[in-house]
Amino acid sequence: MPPGNDDYSRITLPPEAGTPFTLQHPSTDWNVADNLPAYATGDLQRMYDYQFIGKVFTMMTMKRDPFLHLMNTLKGQRLPTTDTPWKYPVERNVSSVKRYGYIVGIDANATIAQDYDESNSTYVWATFLGKNSAKFKVATTNCLDTINVDDEFSLLIAGDFTTSGNVSNIIGRTSSDSNFIALGDEGTKPKWFLPNKLVKIPLASSIGGTTVVDYALAKVQSVYNWYFRDSDDNSIFKEGVVLNCRMLKIPFTAANKYPTGCVDAGSLLDVSHSTGSGSIAEKLEPLRTYIYSNAHHELSGYPSNWMPQPYQNKVGFNQIFKEAALLSGRSRAAKMKWGINPAQKAYQQALGDFNWDLGTTSYFGEQLEDADGFTYAEGLITFGILNGNALTLDRDNDTIDTFIDNYSAINDPRYMFEIPGGRKIIHFCDTPTWNWLHKMGGFVRNTMQLSPNYKLNVDFAWAGRGKINGVNFSRFSVMGEDMDLVKDPHLDGTHIKMVSTDIKSCFIRPFIGWENRDVAVYKEVASLKKNGQDFTVDLIQGDIGFMFTDPQRVTIYS
Repeated sequence: MPPGNDDYSRITLPPEAGTPFTLQHPSTDWNVADNLPAYATGDLQRMYDYQFIGKVFTMMTMKRDPFLHLMNTLKGQRLPTTDTPWKYPVERNVSSVKRYGYIVGIDANATIAQDYDESNSTYVWATFLGKNSAKFKVATTNCLDTINVDDEFSLLIAGDFTTSGNVSNIIGRTSSDSNFIALGDEGTKPKWFLPNKLVKIPLASSIGGTTVVDYALAKVQSVYNWYFRDSDDNSIFKEGVVLNCRMLKIPFTAANKYPTGCVDAGSLLDVSHSTGSGSIAEKLEPLRTYIYSNAHHELSGYPSNWMPQPYQNKVGFNQIFKEAALLSGRSRAAKMKWGINPAQKAYQQALGDFNWDLGTTSYFGEQLEDADGFTYAEGLITFGILNGNALTLDRDNDTIDTFIDNYSAINDPRYMFEIPGGRKIIHFCDTPTWNWLHKMGGFVRNTMQLSPNYKLNVDFAWAGRGKINGVNFSRFSVMGEDMDLVKDPHLDGTHIKMVSTDIKSCFIRPFIGWENRDVAVYKEVASLKKNGQDFTVDLIQGDIGFMFTDPQRVTIYS
């Protein structure tokens, strides 16, 4: 039969299966020309029963994807699902260090006996402060210097994270982001301020001042709600609590009479946070009024309490991954020049493609169900950009100090939520960042190591190498902690320079219900023996999803 006139009338190929490898027509997949024509020995792959002595060729392979490998092999990180889509809760346990609020108004002369509820057709904070003859507007005549010990007064308190799910702003999120949580937004009312709690009030020397120069102490006598509503539909612009207080300790210096950050007009405080001078420790902590203790009468009974709601539901999808090795009967039977079985080679290539695509999806997949019903699994990078911390990494200009500021902000105990069983933080990076960090860490080590007996414990010093389930990592000493760094080629050529995560909060979710749809190889789903077609199909398939449960431990460096 002349080339190009092959008869396929009696062969039905599987839908979307592609074209099987063949020895001759219509394509010559195995016939590869020698790349050294001056010393040609014929086709590189076809053997034609060519006899040779010894094997002098080398097969090159890439190291296994580290992130996917760790999810696959670490105990507890394979979490099968019995359905797709699937739902899961993220639990954020609020520790005692989260019981704070921001003072946004003060009445130094009186307390209230009911909820303070005001409205306006538009949201203007200065308008709210001007209600009732500027009752809660801080001023030189309405501040703490007019209050003596045992006097009673009232404070307007607002929160900066939603108490349903305990969701707070992540590092790098700004007020221009759609999911930013502004001070006093609906759902942020601080519920932990209760009667007989004692509060510590940070003080500044000027209205709106953010530098703490003194403090006052007060006891909460009673608690009411405050609301600033839209007069058109009664929806809430802002909300919080009103604390009727008794003064326990006045400022040491009378001029230090203004609660930090308490404005007399304009807008509320911007509660976004980042690193360095914009971190929680340096920017927000000086503005927060905390519960520091409680006190009760000798004959008192049991106190009031509050119940947190730490859960937030999320949803995930599985994605069906497939690769196939298709070979004609002759292609499977022929012996190749370099001795490898053609079926084995085709299978290895398909498996390599499958693993690489699965690994790339575990980073960059976008969670979606499209118009045709295809479902797509979410990857760590996509999850982190939407829910995690966002930092920049400038290898040309960043210093060790910059990196330490970033590391400190991410590991602030007031920002992290408690996780049972502890964490295992791993930093995955691209090749240029791997090189840069080793240069920085090696410089510190070589500079600071004064003698062979010197015990190195210096910030950002390279501290050695190790393995976790076969994955190589380099360890750096940062602020008394170990920072484990893994190079991942999946990040090369992308805008992501590094991503850090708690590997214990990352899960791979194979679909295993009444049937097992985990990754498997299905040999000869089509073959000469099964359906009389002179080609064979080996199918690799998996129904896989990924789940990430600790967004505040995911940091994207771009």
